[in-house]
Amino acid sequence: MEALRNALLSELAGRAVSFLVSTCGSRLMPVPATVQEREESLMHRLQLLLLRSATIVEEAEGRRVTNHGVLRQLRVLSDAMVRGHYVLDTVRYDAGGGYQRQQEEDGSKEKEVVPAFALSRFTLAKRARCESSSETTTTASPARRRDTSLQLQRMVRSLEAILAGAMELAVFLTACPPMSCRQPYSAHLFLDKCMFGRHAERDQVLEFLLQAEPPAPVTVTAANPAPGVLPIVGPALIGKSTLVEHVCNDERVRGHFSLILLHAAAGSAGVGDLGTMAALRDKCATKHQSNTEDERWLLVIELSGDVDDEAWNSLWCSPGRGRRCMPLPWGSKVTLTSRSEKIERFGTTRAVRLRCLTA
Repeated sequence: MEALRNALLSELAGRAVSFLVSTCGSRLMPVPATVQEREESLMHRLQLLLLRSATIVEEAEGRRVTNHGVLRQLRVLSDAMVRGHYVLDTVRYDAGGGYQRQQEEDGSKEKEVVPAFALSRFTLAKRARCESSSETTTTASPARRRDTSLQLQRMVRSLEAILAGAMELAVFLTACPPMSCRQPYSAHLFLDKCMFGRHAERDQVLEFLLQAEPPAPVTVTAANPAPGVLPIVGPALIGKSTLVEHVCNDERVRGHFSLILLHAAAGSAGVGDLGTMAALRDKCATKHQSNTEDERWLLVIELSGDVDDEAWNSLWCSPGRGRRCMPLPWGSKVTLTSRSEKIERFGTTRAVRLRCLTA
């Protein structure tokens, strides 16, 4: 009986020790002794986080996402991923001695330009100045290392916080339908049909254009058109026209609209002259035309600045002047691009804002 009791106690003690070691072992990880080991550990963690981020972003690019919250989370994740790659490249550059070599090259160029500060074996003042400058150069390297190490730590913490809720984001992405015609990036590079970035903005424009309209009323007069207007604003050469053209080339958009028209106007004068069918045909470029069962038009208006309210109202209706309203069929849509944010007041939905892709 005594032997059985001792065996039972020893077994319980062994199990307790094993449980404590297994639960606390992960918390008692060996702390890196040197700064270089800590940086290598952080770099390894950052690489794993960037790999997870790239997997989620690539999966989202292959699906049609219509949830605005998911699109905002993907935008935050993409920006953080770009910053993470920048920090990782900076740390690798400094670890390889790139920053120090650049400083030495810059210093050698300065010495070639100003030879009067060259080291002198006989003048003690010049030797003292050069020695002090060399000490400043050597002490600047640890400060640079500390700055990059702090950036690395902040980047790891930021990505870990963003990816903490990535499980919910992955669940939402699995519920989104995949793209019907997605080709490899290599084919797109040769065909020039791939738009890198702007995936969230593209999905927002597609959602607006392909949104189902309510059935047309029994009596629809030409003097009361109600097209949906989507403003797209951003600085010059940011990619507003490229985004619209990429969306208009989508097969779903071409199958939804029977006619796609493009009009480039310099200001209010160019907008107020589109109030008739003849003006639409003469002053707009036809980008697409097909014979579909439901006649729906897509009018793309590109502006360089703002448009006053009088010109915009005259575009749709001006009964006092004896003119008819814009002859757009029921279910038609209008996209309005401009550098000015003031055109957002003409929109019937939330405007699309384009910003630089660099973080």
